[in-house]
Amino acid sequence: MFHVRQTTGRKIGTYTILAILASALVLSGTPAQAQKKKKAAAKIQKPWVKICRGTKKKKACTIRIDEVDRISLKPYSPILMEHFKGKPTVLKVTLPHTWPIGVTLTNNKTKKEVKSIQPLDVVWDIQKNAFIQLGNKGKKIVMKFDQCNAFGCIAAIKVTDKLLSSMKKGKKIIVAGYSKRLGKEHGMSFPLGDFSQSYGGDELDEKIYAQALNKKVLTLRKKRYEFMKKRQAAIKKAQEKAKKKK
Repeated sequence: MFHVRQTTGRKIGTYTILAILASALVLSGTPAQAQKKKKAAAKIQKPWVKICRGTKKKKACTIRIDEVDRISLKPYSPILMEHFKGKPTVLKVTLPHTWPIGVTLTNNKTKKEVKSIQPLDVVWDIQKNAFIQLGNKGKKIVMKFDQCNAFGCIAAIKVTDKLLSSMKKGKKIIVAGYSKRLGKEHGMSFPLGDFSQSYGGDELDEKIYAQALNKKVLTLRKKRYEFMKKRQAAIKKAQEKAKKKK
């Protein structure tokens, strides 16, 4: 069984930016505009979102889950379904080249174990393709890699009626590929609980959603800065302590 990186606590639905957005938007514009923005902001609670562009006759939508990469701190769509003129067309997945991997470090003197998160270049084997799987026991659906860029590799598959129906009824979808570095399949899983509702529901205000992602990026940057500051202080303290012993 491959390693699955769970996204619990990382999906858009769990972000704490909702309260910030709501408080900032309620007092702006007319009551009708404020109500519309509040309604749009509320949709950010769901992991799946629907963003559309174009006219009614030529409307193009994406139903997707977006994340902020913990290494580069850039937003990206690990899973995205394209929808054009009322019909689903293609399902795409993005597998980043670099993933945060949990490791356990052991102090040689104290034998004390410390768990840490470190970046790892997974090196995808694009010859073996990527795949999606609905649930832990579902059949693997192969997805051919379409392209690789500086961020990661993108795989795609045409959306069939069977796949769409399975996603609407499913509870979880697993997205994975084969890592040369790890020597095994590696991926992540996403909930499908609100996929059907988002697929058939109203679209989300793109500007408000962009603000939400930006707030998430800023929050993560602040946390990283605070972590590095504490780490440097700890290193300095340890060095000063070592000097005193000499």
